Amino acid sequence: MCGGIFDVWGRHLMFGGTFDVWGNINGWNTSDFFKIMVKTFLFFRMKLGEIGVLSERMKTGLDKLIEAEKSVSALSIELAVKEKDLAVASQEADEVRRVHVF
Repeated sequence: MCGGIFDVWGRHLMFGGTFDVWGNINGWNTSDFFKIMVKTFLFFRMKLGEIGVLSERMKTGLDKLIEAEKSVSALSIELAVKEKDLAVASQEADEVRRVHVF
C-alpha cells in the first residue's frame, strides 16, 4: 500500500476487496455490492434464527431423553422390588398349597 488506505492505483482497500475512486469494488458498482451484502446479511440472520430453533428443539429433546432415562431407572428399581415381592408371595402360595393338598 502506498499513502494510507489507498493502494498504488488509487483504490480504497476495504472488505477484502478494493474500492476505486469511482465507487466500484473489484469491478462491481458499490450500490450493487451493498445490496448483495444486505441480502447476504439477511440470509445469514434468517439461517441463524433457524439454527436457534433447531438448537432449542434438540435441547428440548435431550431434556426429555434425560427425564425418560430417570423414569426408566426409577421404574427398574421399582420392578426389582416388585419381583422380589412376587417371589416371596409365590413361595408363600406354594407353601399354602402344599399344606392344603391332601
